[in-house]
Amino acid sequence: MAKFNKGYSNIKVKLLSFEGDNLAKRAYQFGVYGSDAYKIPDADYAEDKMEVRRFVGEVLNGTTFPKFLMEATRIEFAVEGISRICLAQLTRDNAIFCSESHGLRPLSQEFNIPLNIANDESIMSKLEQAQKLLEKAYIECCEKEIPFPESRYICLHSQTISLTCSFTPSAFARACYSRTNNSFCDELNYVYRKMFRAIMKAICSLKDENSKVLWSWLINEKKCIDDNFYKRTNVFNGDFLPFDNTPVKAPAQNDWRKSCWKIELERMLEQEPYLLTEKEKMEISRWKIVEGTGLELPTTYDKRLPRAAKNSIKTMPYYKESK
Repeated sequence: MAKFNKGYSNIKVKLLSFEGDNLAKRAYQFGVYGSDAYKIPDADYAEDKMEVRRFVGEVLNGTTFPKFLMEATRIEFAVEGISRICLAQLTRDNAIFCSESHGLRPLSQEFNIPLNIANDESIMSKLEQAQKLLEKAYIECCEKEIPFPESRYICLHSQTISLTCSFTPSAFARACYSRTNNSFCDELNYVYRKMFRAIMKAICSLKDENSKVLWSWLINEKKCIDDNFYKRTNVFNGDFLPFDNTPVKAPAQNDWRKSCWKIELERMLEQEPYLLTEKEKMEISRWKIVEGTGLELPTTYDKRLPRAAKNSIKTMPYYKESK
């Protein structure tokens, strides 16, 4: 029997490995020949050594190029229970991945369902009926010895999967910043926020002060979390900041007020506030106040446009056949 997870809160992220307290030592020893001192410094590392402190200061003020810090060390995570939809997005980012294979063993029949769908009884009733038929078809495939690589085609794209991933610090910061804008991503946004908090928790517990300073320079909220008005696409425009009044070039393709991510953000405010920035907490609280008065939140979405889902779906052959 299928298991439908309501939203993304079931997803687990674990920090597997990072350079930790050893970062400053490795970076200093790697870069010792690049020193502009009259005499090449001793490569031996000590936390309070003058040359080490000088090196760290040069990294922070930009007078030495810290390529080793950005590209020669890695951050590794285990991510459990994301959808295959999320996997397809995640593996576009600049990292090394090793994912669970559904071509080697039976499917789990566990699915991540966005909260706006999971909360709709009519849609879920149809989905559950459809999944029961898919399960029967899949079981028949296995009983008839159809190989796993082919039988896995009979599954919903929201099927869960687990993987490990490895980033350089600079690649992680770029990807995390790109994926955490609320007007751009949802499930993957949640995954990156959990990865970011896992590495930040580890950084806070470091004992070597130089390494802690360097890690905090590489990975921090300003570099990794984009809570600004989004301008790259008009999937939602920047509608998750509805009170900004920033001009947009075209109406949003979707109504953010009906998105699962709005519900997830409100859930996070109550259950996982550490995943949100202070700006986001304040913004979500404002939504709740406005909606509590019975007023509608602003949106740049226009349901009258042909590209709106309720209109564009009518152009598809299967829509006409179903009526």
